[in-house]
Amino acid sequence: MSIQDLLSSPESKNLEFKEAMPSRLAIAKTTCAFANGGGGSIIIGVADKDKKVTGINELEIPDLEEKISNIIYTVVEPTLAFNTTVYNIKGKLLLKIEIFPGSLKPYHLKSKGEIEGTYIRLGSTNRKADLDIIEELRRRRMNIGFDEIEIMEASVDDLAFENIELYLKKREIARDIPRAEPDTAFLKKIKATTQQNGTIHPTAAGIGKS
Repeated sequence: MSIQDLLSSPESKNLEFKEAMPSRLAIAKTTCAFANGGGGSIIIGVADKDKKVTGINELEIPDLEEKISNIIYTVVEPTLAFNTTVYNIKGKLLLKIEIFPGSLKPYHLKSKGEIEGTYIRLGSTNRKADLDIIEELRRRRMNIGFDEIEIMEASVDDLAFENIELYLKKREIARDIPRAEPDTAFLKKIKATTQQNGTIHPTAAGIGKS
C-alpha cells in the first residue's frame, strides 16, 4: 500500500498515526501487537485525530530511527523484523515504521514476560492478550491448528469413532478408497491421535471438539 493510500485510511488493526514520537512503552506495545497479527505501520508526523500532516524535523529523524531501533531490539522479544522509511509529503517529512508479521509468536515485552507482556491489536487499539490468545499464538508459531491439539486428559476410549466411521464411508464413496481399519497407525495418519513418550492421546478433532 502506498503512503498516499495509508494517509487516506483510518487507524486500524494494522495502521497507527502519531504526531510525535510515542513513549517507549507505546512503541513496544504497538510493535508487539502488529507482529502478533498481520503486521502494520506506525506513521510519525500525522495527527491521529484528524490525520493532519504536521511533519517532523529533518534533523530529528536519525535520532528517532535510533531510538525506535533501540526500543524494538531491547524491550521486545523475540526479535522482530521491521523497516523505517522517510517520506516527503508536500514539503513535510514523515517517518513510517513498518512491522512485519512475525513467525516466532507470541511477541511480548521482555520485562513482563510472555503471560503478562503479550499484546494484540483489536481495531485501532492495543490490548493485553489473555491465556487463550497466547496459546493460539503459540500454536501458530508451531504451525499447529486447534484440531491437532493433544487432549492430555482424554484416552483413546474417548475417540468419536462414529465420526471416524462417517469419514471412512464418505472417503470410500467419493474417492473409491477401500474401507481401512482404524488402527493406531491410521488414527495417527488422519491426526485423530498423537503419541508422546509412548503414550497415545486423542486430538481435539479425534474426540469431536473441532
